[in-house]
Amino acid sequence: ESDAKKRRLAEEAEGGSEEGEGIEMEDAPQQREKAEEGEELQKPESSDMSEEMRRKRQALLDKVEAQAESSADAMKRYQAEQLEVRRAERKRKAAEQEESAQRQAQERDRKMQAEALTQQKLEAELAAKRDAEEVAKKKGPATLDITLPYRDSLMISTASAELQSFLETLFPRCDPAVLRTWDAGGGGDCLFHATAAALEYILQYDAARPNHVLKSLLLADFDRGKGHLVQLLCGKVADHLVAWGNEDILNLVLSCANQRQLRMGWYDEWNPLRVLRVCGFSMLRDAGVAEVIVAQPDAEGAGGMQLKYRVANRDTNEEIGMLVEDGTAKIAQLREMLGAIWSTCKNCHWGTVTDVAALQEELDIGFIIFSNTMQGRNQWIYGVHPKKRSFPFWITLYCRNVQHFLLAEVYDAEQGAYTSFFSDHQLPAPLR
Repeated sequence: ESDAKKRRLAEEAEGGSEEGEGIEMEDAPQQREKAEEGEELQKPESSDMSEEMRRKRQALLDKVEAQAESSADAMKRYQAEQLEVRRAERKRKAAEQEESAQRQAQERDRKMQAEALTQQKLEAELAAKRDAEEVAKKKGPATLDITLPYRDSLMISTASAELQSFLETLFPRCDPAVLRTWDAGGGGDCLFHATAAALEYILQYDAARPNHVLKSLLLADFDRGKGHLVQLLCGKVADHLVAWGNEDILNLVLSCANQRQLRMGWYDEWNPLRVLRVCGFSMLRDAGVAEVIVAQPDAEGAGGMQLKYRVANRDTNEEIGMLVEDGTAKIAQLREMLGAIWSTCKNCHWGTVTDVAALQEELDIGFIIFSNTMQGRNQWIYGVHPKKRSFPFWITLYCRNVQHFLLAEVYDAEQGAYTSFFSDHQLPAPLR
């Protein structure tokens, strides 16, 4: 019985499996048909989308290609235009250079012709001067109908041995001492006394013909004494200084203030710091200004002045600006005060190389100043640095201890005599 149950159950199980397989076999074709129907439904839609995407992509590629071609054409046109511009610029520059070269050549020719004419004129003038000087020398010094104040009052002095040794190297054929010095006066006016004495010598030598000294002074001035001559020379220096530019005027006073503070050869009675304070420029000293670069009226008017200056003890050359209210009136007051100081004789102001440079310009006479202290390596002559390198006459002075000016005479071996002045063509080459 149990075996019969088992067989029955086994048969039922086999029968159910076949039935299931039949169902599965019936369902598989239906599923394939449905899948094929779905593919057929979906296939047209996917194909349409791919074609649209290909058209868009091709359109985009065509657009990019067109833009690239357009950019390339634009770049070619731009490069061509730039090439033409560069060619035109090169042609323009070449034409300008050619024109400039032609102008320069014409200017050189013109200058050479002018220089040749000037040289011929100078040679003719020098020849005439030599002839006139030879005639004057043969006649001897002319007699003047005036009393010359320095003729009989000069006192012989001595020059330093070191200076004499230096001059002997310049004038080896000179047997006596090369330099001889004379004291013409002091009291703070030694530079002007020595200058007036030298002018007196030129006046005596050149009195027989139109005199160079009388272009700056009157003959009657020499008849009125030393004090009058010194006052005239001080006034000429003052007139020269007050005509300086604003920057030079301010720098002169600042330099004097520094010199006075450091006590470096300051002998004047006037006080630069007081002058700056009175004229309203004390702030320059307070700021430690080393040099004024610009001092011009303010563009906005109202009397102001724009300053630019450099400060001392700085590593940089930085220029600092400053507006000075009423600066125009203040600089005018400063000029007036300096003019009064330089016009005052005696110890108010002692003559310096600044005064010498001014006298050179005012008198049109060159100064050669020997010193008993070296002015550099084996140099015993002051460098006055005149703007002109030649003058109708040159006078010789001697400065002792950077304090006192004396009249100097150099032995002229050709003439066998001492002289305190030279005409320009007679000036010895070692002294020029």
